[in-house]
Amino acid sequence: MEETDMSGFRQIVSELESQAETMSGPVEQGMIEGGEIWLAYLRSRFDSEGDGDWKQLADSTVEQRKRKGIGGEHMILQESGDLLKSLTPGDPNNVLRATPDGVELGSAVPYAPFVNAARPFIVPPDAVTKEQMEAALQRRIDEMTRDL
Repeated sequence: MEETDMSGFRQIVSELESQAETMSGPVEQGMIEGGEIWLAYLRSRFDSEGDGDWKQLADSTVEQRKRKGIGGEHMILQESGDLLKSLTPGDPNNVLRATPDGVELGSAVPYAPFVNAARPFIVPPDAVTKEQMEAALQRRIDEMTRDL
C-alpha cells in the first residue's frame, strides 16, 4: 500500500472554507467579479427594454413626456438615467456585495423596488451569464490554489 501526503489539499480546503465563511480573499473577489458580470447583463437588458418583456409606457406617460419636451429617444426606465447608472459598480446607488450564499446586487435608488415590481429589471442571470460568473469565481480559486 502506498500513502500520499494530503496536507496541501487539506490546507486548500481549509482556506476555501474560511474564505467562504468570512467572504474574504480570492473567494470574495471572485464573487464580486461574478456580480459585476451579472450587473453588465442587467444593464444590457435596458437596451432591449427587458428583452421585450417590459410593459409598454401608458399613453398618459407618453403624453406627459411630450409635455416635458422628452421625446421618444428616452426608452422605458431611462428618463433620468439614474436607475441604469445604479447598476454600474462604483455608482453611489449601486448595491454589490459578496455574501456567504452568493452575491447580493441591486439598486439603492428609492423608487427601484416599485419599478422592479412593474417592469422587472433585476432578474436572475441567463445561462451564459451564469457560466461567466462561475468562471470568474473558478479563476480566483485557481489563483489561490496555485499560491498554496
